[in-house]
Amino acid sequence: MSGRGRRAVLPPADHRTEPPLAPDGLVVTVVNKAGYEMAFDFAELPVAEPMQRSLAMVFAARSAGWNSHETARASWVTVKAFARFISELEHPPEDRGI
Repeated sequence: MSGRGRRAVLPPADHRTEPPLAPDGLVVTVVNKAGYEMAFDFAELPVAEPMQRSLAMVFAARSAGWNSHETARASWVTVKAFARFISELEHPPEDRGI
């Protein structure tokens, strides 16, 4: 039941959602509650490609519970700041070390 006491409508049995992480592993798409998409391209980050892919994977996993582009944008700002910090290290790591 919904919060208003109405029975929720289930999606059709053949309903499928696209995974947030693109096949190239570098673009994450977040869909808001209105159904609009916003893409975040991790290839733009100033870190090594393995780090870009790892950050994209974590961002995609975290985005599963988001239904607002504002939440996604705020997280993207944080990721970009982290990537900038990493890129300015004397010896930046290639990946997250996992």
